Amino acid sequence: HSMKVVVIGGVTEAGSYLCPRLIQQGHECVCVIDDADDKPYYAHGPEQSDDFWSKVERVVLNRAALDEEASGLFGIQISAMKPDVIVDLTCHTLEACQPLVRAVQGPSLKHFIHAGSFHVYSSNVKRPWVEDTPRPLPNGLYAVQQQQIEGFLLKAYKQNHFPVTVLLHGGLVGRGWAPLN
Repeated sequence: HSMKVVVIGGVTEAGSYLCPRLIQQGHECVCVIDDADDKPYYAHGPEQSDDFWSKVERVVLNRAALDEEASGLFGIQISAMKPDVIVDLTCHTLEACQPLVRAVQGPSLKHFIHAGSFHVYSSNVKRPWVEDTPRPLPNGLYAVQQQQIEGFLLKAYKQNHFPVTVLLHGGLVGRGWAPLN
C-alpha cells in the first residue's frame, strides 16, 4: 500500500537516507526543507541517485519563520499536503511541536514519527533503559526540550489516540564526524 510521507528535515543525516528508500519502496515522498539551497547530506547508495531524488518532491517551508508570521502556519501548510505519514526529524522545542500536532491530527493521518533523543534519559540512569520507567531530570536544555516534546506527544496519544511513535535515537554520526562512545 503506497503512502504519502512528508519528511520534515528530509536532507538531514537521517532524512537523506530515508527519502530515497521511501521512493524505492513505492511511496510518495515530500521532503520539507528550510532553504531552497539545502542539499541531501549523504552521497552514497541510492541517496546519490537522481533516479530517486528526482521523484522526491522538495518543498521549502521554514518552520520558525512561518510560525513567527502566524502561529501554527507551518502545521497548517503541512496538513494541506494531506500526508498519510509525517516524519519530523527537526523538531527541537515544545513550542514548535504543539501547533504542528494540532494542525495535523485527524482521521486522515495514519502515523506521526518524531525523532527524539536518548538524551531524555539522564546519563546516571542504569542501562538498559526501560521505556515505561519515569524519566529522570535530563542533563541540558536539549534533553529537557526533547523530554517535554515526548511527554506532550505521548499525552496526545493517550488522550486523543494521536498515532505517534517517538524514536529515541543516539547521536547521529555522518561523514566527517567521529562516532562517540
